[in-house]
Amino acid sequence: MLVHLTIRNYALIKHLELKPSPALNAITGETGAGKSIILGALGLLLGNRADSKVLLDEQEKCITEGIFNLSGYQLEEVFNSLELDYQEETIIRREISPGGKSRAFINDTPVNLDVLKKIGYRLMDIHSQHETLELGEQPFQLRLIDLYAGNEKIVKAYLSAWKNWHDAAAELKSLEDEAIRLKQEADFIRFQFSELSQADLNPESDENLESQVKISENAELIKTRFHEIIQSLGEGDFSARQSISQARAALANLSSLSSTYSKLFARLESVRLELDDLIQEIENESDDVGFDPEQARVAKERLD
Repeated sequence: MLVHLTIRNYALIKHLELKPSPALNAITGETGAGKSIILGALGLLLGNRADSKVLLDEQEKCITEGIFNLSGYQLEEVFNSLELDYQEETIIRREISPGGKSRAFINDTPVNLDVLKKIGYRLMDIHSQHETLELGEQPFQLRLIDLYAGNEKIVKAYLSAWKNWHDAAAELKSLEDEAIRLKQEADFIRFQFSELSQADLNPESDENLESQVKISENAELIKTRFHEIIQSLGEGDFSARQSISQARAALANLSSLSSTYSKLFARLESVRLELDDLIQEIENESDDVGFDPEQARVAKERLD
C-alpha cells in the first residue's frame, strides 16, 4: 500500500507530497487541473518510460518517490529472486536528469526498468478506459487463475525452485567460462614451455649471441682495425716486428760478452716469439670476421 508519495519537478508539479489514507481517497478537479499528471508520476514508479520533456525546470532533475507498506503482500520470494533486500517499508524512487537519463532505485539499490515493473505491478493497479485490454495478456490471466484457484503455495514453491535453478545455472555458466579460460591459459603456457624447451637457453649462449650480433653489426670496422694493427705490428716499414728484429740482431752480438746480456737477449727473443704469435692470432681473427646476413638474423632471433 502506498503510504507516502513525493513528486518534484514533474510536468506542472514543482513539489508535491501526498499521504493517502488507508481508506478511500478521491482526487477531484476540473479538466486540466492536473489529476492525470499525478497518475503519470505514479507510472514512473511502475517502470514507465520517460524523458527530459517531463521536467518543469529543465535545469533540475525530476524525482518521484513512493513509500510502500508491503506487509501482507508476501513479496519476500519475489525480492529474493530479483536479488533485492526485502523491507516491509520499501522505498521506490525514480530520477530523470536534465539530459534525459533515467535511474531507478528500490531501497537505494539501483535497478533497471524490467525489475521495477516486476515489483511495481504487484504494488499498484492503475485502471483506465483501456484497462480491459489487460484481460488479453497472459501474465494477468495466469495471476487471476492462480488467485482464483488458491495456488499461493504452489506458486511460492515454483518461484523458490526457479530461483534455485536460476542460481545453479548461473553458477554452472560461471564454472564453464572459467574452465574455458583455464584451458586457454594452459594451452598458452604449454606453448611457451615448448618454445623455451626448444630454445635450450643458458647464460653462456646469451653472452655468445650478444657477441656474435655485435661482431656481425661491426664487421667492416673490425676488419679495418685489425688490418691497421697487423700493419703496425708486423708488416709496415716501421712495424714492431721490424724494430724488435733490429734490436735482436744488435743484442745478439753482445750476448756472448756477458750473462746479463745473454738474459736480455733471451727475453727479447721471448718478446719476438710472443709478438709473432699475437700477429698470427690477430690475422686468424681477421680472417674469421665476416658479415653473413642469415647468420646475423638467426643470432638476433635467438637472442630475442
